Formats: sequence, C-alpha cells, structure tokens
Amino acid sequence: MKNQKNTFQIAAASLAGVLMTLSIAACQVGVGVPPIAPPAPTAPPTVTPTVAPTAAPTVAPTVAPTVAPTVAPTPAGNPALPAAVAGVQIDRVGLPGINTVLVGFNAFTSQLGVTQAQGDAGQVKYNSEQPDTDAANYSAGFSSALQALFARTKADADGLAQGVLTPDLLPIDVSKVTGFPNGRNLADDVIDGELKLLSANDAAGDKVNANDLSFKSQFPFLADAH
Repeated sequence: MKNQKNTFQIAAASLAGVLMTLSIAACQVGVGVPPIAPPAPTAPPTVTPTVAPTAAPTVAPTVAPTVAPTVAPTPAGNPALPAAVAGVQIDRVGLPGINTVLVGFNAFTSQLGVTQAQGDAGQVKYNSEQPDTDAANYSAGFSSALQALFARTKADADGLAQGVLTPDLLPIDVSKVTGFPNGRNLADDVIDGELKLLSANDAAGDKVNANDLSFKSQFPFLADAH
C-alpha cells in the first residue's frame, strides 16, 4: 500500500512537471518578443531662401545753376573792349610786342599819323582775330611800317612781314637751341630781341637789361609783385 502511494505521488509530480513545461511553452509561444518599430522618418532640413540685398535707389546729384560772371564796367576814357565772357577773345601775344609796337597807338605808330582812337580800335580788332588771317590782313601794313619806322628796304620789310611777323605765333624748333625767337625762355629779353629783329640793328634795345628782383628757384619763378 505504501509503495502504491509513493508511485502515485511520483506520477502526480511527473504530471505536474509536464503541465508546468507545457504552460511555460504556451507562454513563450503566446507572448513572444514584441517587434521593433522602424525608425520614424527624418524630416528634411528647412532651408531659408537667400534674399538678394535691395539696392539703394539712385539719386541724381543736384546741380547748382550756373551763375554768369560779373563783368566790371569799362572805366570812362578807356577804349571799350569785348566782354571777357562766353569765350570772347580779347588778347593774343604770340610774338611779344607786335600788337603793341606795330598795331596799337605808341611812339612808333604816331610817326605814321595814327591817332590814339585809331590805334586803340586797331588793337582791339587785331586782338580779336585769329593768326590764320594775319598775312592777308596785316602783312602789307607791317611792311610799310618797317620801311617807314626802321628804314628797312621793301624786300627786307616784305620778308619780315610775310614770313616772320605773320602769322603772329611763337615758333619753336626743338632740334635747335631754344631762346627767343626760337621759343621763349623766362629770362629772355624779348623786347630787345624784337627791336633787333625789326631794325636789323644788334645794338637796338630798351635799355632795361635785367629784372630789379631775381627770379625764384621754385614755381612760379617770378618775383612777387612790387
């Protein structure tokens, strides 16, 4: 009887073990390992659009109105000269002394019977003209003046009037030494040079042979006004 009871207990224990094994297996099958969720999709990065800089508006510059220069009135007793405005030419000095010695009123022209009014009017006209008309307008008069004032022969006077004194330009030949009448250096005594040229006398001159003040060593080189 005792052996039967032990056997029954063993069988019961074995049955309980089998049931427990089945239960564990059932749990493993039923529960299992939860699936791994896939990663959430990554949103693309937000790109801020590039905005071109706004150009500053172009502002037209303000132009001040042009003011006409004030022209001083001509003093009483002086010849009327063209107004020095609007590009009006009022003087020209190519060869120094020509328009004053041979055209304007002076000690030389007075010997030819030229009056002050005639000399002033002639000089204003001369100073307003261009060199390309000098030969046609003045060579004959210059030749007559040279013959009368400086005792030049007609041939010499015509040669000077048509080839040297007209057109009234200051020539320069850079292949030669410069110095009046080939160009003009600052220290050249151009009046003495003109008188020698007009009279064919190397001793001719105005007796002013030097400045009373020396030239400066720097621009503008001329002595101060005094």
